Amino acid sequence: MWLASVLFLASAIWRGRGARVDSREDAHSDHKEAVTYREAPELLKYRTFNETGMRLLISGADLPLVASSSLVEEDSKAKLLEKLPKEWRSKLEIVKQLGRGAFGKVFLCKVLCESDSDVYVSVKLIQTEVPFSPMKLWIKREVQLLETMQDYSDFCISTIGSPSSVDNKDGTWIMMPFMNGGELRDLVRRCRNTEGCRNFNNRLDWTKVNPQWNTAYILVLFHDIVAGVEALHEQSGMLHADLKLENVMLNCRGDKCYAAVIDLGIACNPQLWMLRKLPLPMPGVCGRSGTPRYLPPEVYKGSAWAMSSPARDVWALGIILYFLMYGGVPPFFHGNPAEVILEYDVRADPNIPGTKEVDELVREMLTSDYTKRPSLAEIRMKLEDLIELEDSPEAMTMLRQSPAERGAAVATPECLQTPDGGN
Repeated sequence: MWLASVLFLASAIWRGRGARVDSREDAHSDHKEAVTYREAPELLKYRTFNETGMRLLISGADLPLVASSSLVEEDSKAKLLEKLPKEWRSKLEIVKQLGRGAFGKVFLCKVLCESDSDVYVSVKLIQTEVPFSPMKLWIKREVQLLETMQDYSDFCISTIGSPSSVDNKDGTWIMMPFMNGGELRDLVRRCRNTEGCRNFNNRLDWTKVNPQWNTAYILVLFHDIVAGVEALHEQSGMLHADLKLENVMLNCRGDKCYAAVIDLGIACNPQLWMLRKLPLPMPGVCGRSGTPRYLPPEVYKGSAWAMSSPARDVWALGIILYFLMYGGVPPFFHGNPAEVILEYDVRADPNIPGTKEVDELVREMLTSDYTKRPSLAEIRMKLEDLIELEDSPEAMTMLRQSPAERGAAVATPECLQTPDGGN
């Protein structure tokens, strides 16, 4: 049991803009505090569960699905006691603390070695009191995965810089991109709170939020997300296993934005599926862990082979696309997810309004039979066809551009790539 608890606590650490911070409570704790939520289900911050928590949930335990903690931001630089590692002091300066969680803090840092413009990065500090604890090993695993993704895709979170991480007496420091646009959940909230964004046939009209954000533009952002997940699969061989609105962040410069997948804390290796037969959950094995509202039916059924399929991530991506296209929420966002997800029939979903090509794509991604879901490459190609049908030359151009070429980001300064001992 102790190992399961450690794996849960270490699985997500926290997050902050690009490196977001959450304090994730143990999903099988005795915490039963009643909370009244006024926001729509898709706008809540959902908790990630470990294997033990999922077993309790499936058995009928009344566990809170929504995180009770939130980002804590401190503006006063004077309150900051931490000093950056000496390797970074000539390159970076802490501007403020973006947030803190149970295991560490995230800072906004200005790049000092870039004189042409104001460029910022985020720096995570993971604090562990026991230097050789299992949690420390889990952190090392996540850092290695982030480093594996470095320079591979702008649409999947990674470390940046050289060195990209530093261990010292304070903990583990990680340099990552700063994403200034917040979570995708925040963007969905803007639509929900904007008059006319939800039209008469339950589709979302994003131009009510911003005249530049037509359907093609939103589909490009979703294409970014799919590309990020595909890059993770290709480069690392890992599944994300915890895709949700909160785990996608945006970076914008004016009306130009791009999206990136974040939080690789419970990413799993599908090649290790045979280890599901062991009595204790093992790091990196695809199992019954994740965010209950976003988990596909095969996870609840417990098939080791099915849980290790890339189709697991496709299901969660289908939910994200659902929230970007429609004004309603999937029926399984109400009730016990262990029951309603197994009963869900996408063909009978009243919130999917018609037979447009995008509706068919959502239905394909949310089919209960994981073997019939499209691959990420197929989804990406279908999205490109959908964007072309929208007759938006600007959106088609965005598809072929990096975030910097798109005008949505500033390229990482080359000076960060040069090792420097600092002072």
